[in-house]
Amino acid sequence: MLYMYTMTIAEVYERYCMNYECDMGCMEQPSFTILPRSLGDCPKAGPCKPKRMQKQEETENNMYATSTQIALTSEEAMETRQQKYLLNRLDIAYDKMKQAASRQFGLTDDERPMTAAEMIARIIAGKYVLDDSTKDYRTYNNTADYITWRDPAIKKDQLGFDAAKTKLQTLVTATRDSIMVKPAADGLAALQAFEATPIQ
Repeated sequence: MLYMYTMTIAEVYERYCMNYECDMGCMEQPSFTILPRSLGDCPKAGPCKPKRMQKQEETENNMYATSTQIALTSEEAMETRQQKYLLNRLDIAYDKMKQAASRQFGLTDDERPMTAAEMIARIIAGKYVLDDSTKDYRTYNNTADYITWRDPAIKKDQLGFDAAKTKLQTLVTATRDSIMVKPAADGLAALQAFEATPIQ
């Protein structure tokens, strides 16, 4: 014999359909329901899903979210590595250009000759300076210690160096901004343009 009851979907679910998950929006809707004899008789008056199906959907959604997050994280990591690489190259380029500017404006001497042949070639070419206060020193040590290895035609120009350094710093800031906010290809182009900048 079948018995008729007036029950809400929530009550039916709670008592008889433990393997089903119903949307809360339909839980309190009254329904004239025949008591189910088995789980297969569970009423479908509301948007109910078997729990196993729901768990599978949740697992798939979580896997998709995780894979998306991993992809984004990997992309962000690559972008960070590219930025660090370009910024490191920018710092190296700036240091080299600043040293070149210092030598160009007579504030830094040339490197010492490494061989006797190179020393003679420099002396013949006149690429050296002798200080009047030390040029006549007598010594049994290295007399080359009293030679300043730089082109005497280049005079010290501190103001010129300061102006060139200020221009370089402005260019460094602009290049750094491009590296940080633009795609890597544009950042590389900005860096290469900076490296090709003449010192003035």
